[in-house]
Amino acid sequence: MKNSTDGKRPEVLLFSCVTANPNTKFFSSIYIESVTRLQSLNSEVLQLLTPHLLEWLQDTNWPVASPTRDLLLPLDIELVPYIQKILGDQKRINQGVDRTSTESKS
Repeated sequence: MKNSTDGKRPEVLLFSCVTANPNTKFFSSIYIESVTRLQSLNSEVLQLLTPHLLEWLQDTNWPVASPTRDLLLPLDIELVPYIQKILGDQKRINQGVDRTSTESKS
């Protein structure tokens, strides 16, 4: 699992990308390299990284979104709890916005 050029394991590279300054999002090659290296991980490790990787799918125009999607698709049913959490969080956010707009009309 080690790359002979830098000795970093894929999950370490992912961690450094996830925790990096958001401006590094524009350096897509770093993320694409991460996804490529993450392909060697087993599904248990990928599942641990799933919450972070799902963030990479938020902007489908970002060049990393498609390879990340392809990386996560084999997890299939194991993705459901993570997606439910995202949808539940979004529902709570929307309810808060609706409540705020209703209160401001009163």
